[in-house]
Amino acid sequence: MQRLKFFSSGLSRARQITIWIAICIVLVLSVLDIAGWIFNIALLKSLIPQWESMKLITAISFIFAVLTLVIYLADFPAVIRKVLPLLLTTLICCVSLITIYSCIYCFSTGHESSLTRVSFLSWFLSPANRMAFLTACNFLLSGCILILLSSYKVKAFSIAIILVIPVFLISYFTIVSYILDVNSLIELSHISISLNSSIAFCCLCSAILLIKPDSWFLRPIISRDTAGMISRRLLFPLIILPIVIGWMRIQGERGGLFES
Repeated sequence: MQRLKFFSSGLSRARQITIWIAICIVLVLSVLDIAGWIFNIALLKSLIPQWESMKLITAISFIFAVLTLVIYLADFPAVIRKVLPLLLTTLICCVSLITIYSCIYCFSTGHESSLTRVSFLSWFLSPANRMAFLTACNFLLSGCILILLSSYKVKAFSIAIILVIPVFLISYFTIVSYILDVNSLIELSHISISLNSSIAFCCLCSAILLIKPDSWFLRPIISRDTAGMISRRLLFPLIILPIVIGWMRIQGERGGLFES
C-alpha cells in the first residue's frame, strides 16, 4: 500500500520554507493571544481591539495542531509519531465537539447547557471563554484532517484535502468580511471566527496542502503544461477579485448608486 512521507528532508527547499513560515505564523498568533489573555492586552487577543478576539482555548488548540504537524514533518521516533499526534488531535476533536454541542444547545433553548457548570469544563465552555461556533466546526474538521494524516496513506490524505476545502473557505470569507467591514457576520461573536483565528486557519490549511503538492487538488496547478500555467496565473486574481468586487459593490451601495 502506498504511504506518504512527510519528513522535511523529502520536501523541496521552497516548500519547506513556505510550510514552516505558515506554521510559524500560526504559532506566533497563538502565543501572542495567550500572552494577551495572561497580561490582559486587547491588541494581542485581536488585531484591532473592537473586533472579536481569539479565545484562550482557541490558541491552545492551534498550538496542539501545530505540534501535530511538526511531528509529522520532523523525523521523530515512530512511537512519538503514532501516539502523541493521536493524543493531541483527540483533545482538539473532543474540545470542538463539546463546544459545538454547547453552542447548539444555547441556540435552540436560549440558555446554557449544564456542561458549562462542570468545574473542569467551565474554563473553556463559559460564554466568556468559549470559542465561536464556526471556530469549533473548523477545529473539528482540522482534527479529523490531522487524524487522517496520521495514517500516512495516500487515500487518507486525499480525503483530508476534501476536508481542508471547507475550513479554508470559511476562514477566507471571514477574512474578506473583516476587510470589507461586513458587520452582519463579524458582530455575531458567538458564531463568527476572529480575524487572527481565520488567518491561522488559512496558514494551517496551506501548510497541510503543501505537504504533498502533487495531490489531486494541487496537481493541475503545479503541472508544467498549459493548463497548469493558466491555473497559476488565475490563482491570484481568483483570491483578490472577490475582495475587489465586494468592496466596489459595498461602496456603490453606500454611495447611493444602487439599492441593496
